[in-house]
Amino acid sequence: MLTLLAPFLAQVVTATAGARLEGRAIRSDASYYEAAARPSAGLDFSGRHLQVLAQYSPSFTLTPLESNPALLVFHSGGLYVNYGWRNTTYSVGEFIGYGMLNFRSLAVTGGIGLSQPTNGMTSTPAGAGVPTGTGTPTGTGTPAGTGTPTGTGTPTGTGTPANGASGQANGTLHCNTPGASQSGANCAQNVRYLTSTTSVGVNHAFSATTLLQVGLAYIVTGTVDQDLRDTYPLVKGPLASGLLTEILDRTNRVGVAATFQLSSASNGSDLWLAATQATWNHDFGPRTSSQLGVGISVGRTWRTDGYIAYSIYPTFLSALVHQVRTYPGTLVFTAGLTSAPALDPSPYAIVLDPRVTIMGTVAWQRDRFFAAVGGNTTFSYGGPAQNTIALFGATAGVGYQFGKAFSMDAGVRAAYQDYAGAAVLPLTYAGFVGMTFGLGGALN
Repeated sequence: MLTLLAPFLAQVVTATAGARLEGRAIRSDASYYEAAARPSAGLDFSGRHLQVLAQYSPSFTLTPLESNPALLVFHSGGLYVNYGWRNTTYSVGEFIGYGMLNFRSLAVTGGIGLSQPTNGMTSTPAGAGVPTGTGTPTGTGTPAGTGTPTGTGTPTGTGTPANGASGQANGTLHCNTPGASQSGANCAQNVRYLTSTTSVGVNHAFSATTLLQVGLAYIVTGTVDQDLRDTYPLVKGPLASGLLTEILDRTNRVGVAATFQLSSASNGSDLWLAATQATWNHDFGPRTSSQLGVGISVGRTWRTDGYIAYSIYPTFLSALVHQVRTYPGTLVFTAGLTSAPALDPSPYAIVLDPRVTIMGTVAWQRDRFFAAVGGNTTFSYGGPAQNTIALFGATAGVGYQFGKAFSMDAGVRAAYQDYAGAAVLPLTYAGFVGMTFGLGGALN
């Protein structure tokens, strides 16, 4: 019996637990208050070859506090298994998120984990670009147990904020029905939402400088309410990806990525997208790093009524991070510019909408005190008029790290989104005060 249990007893078991608590005062076409909590827990079983990671992080939002508050609960969690043998790592994983969302509230919060990186990819898939958001200031960190599992990788770029002084962490809102509401009612309504990613991946190191990563995932996202499918179509389908990277020297790394995605929407339309992109990462010094990428994407949309449309769009990404010692303290500048088509599940068809995103942040830290200001904007170009979008998010905040397990922060966030000439999210401001807790340690 002990022989059978030996591989498990030999594992190093690490447990993590944390929580993010936040109060917000929101001003938009309506003014109200809300409170949010996001606890998290994780278990990591790691051995010589095998790693098993389980994570669970629900979110609870009580809104509006002053009048008949509704409790919105969104569950998210994942199970990931990585097995390494010599120069190859095999990965399987499952991420699921399900519950009630309010996208106006989500636009001015730090995000609740609507998606998870695909196993087998540790760089940005072609056409994905720099994730929207304003980044996490140094010192705020991610609540214990909510991070990315080892082996699945975090997309290269400027990062998606997890808590603290953050911007519109989830990018484009899913409340973009053209002309449906001039007062933001689309974004203001509560939606029962589902997101799921089932993935497998293989990473193989041909040498100390050459790495190949391939992954296959099946993605489902959208509302589960039939009467809201016109506004929030349910989209599902497979995604295949591959990435080959080569370290040229201590300051240069190049890569070539390719993706193919097939998506089917509940509105009766389908789409396939093929994209490829070449990237170059360069370190100008110990405090300055950059990334450049160019590529092309080709897509085809078709509907059951015979409608067919093809699209070809270039892709581009750039990012720059620079760190300056200010004596006292450290100042970090981050900037990014991307151009890539976005998969847009509009009510009449699932289409590709070419978009440009610009983002920037300035963060300063001195000992345990930190402050940050930043923003991002995204706008459409060259696509169908009924799919044009313009949005922005901004944030400014300060915080203090009281210890390894506790920090507090406060600030203000703003967001706006226009879709096909209609303000689906009117200009919205939110002042927030938050606390972040996190603990972790080995159990054996």
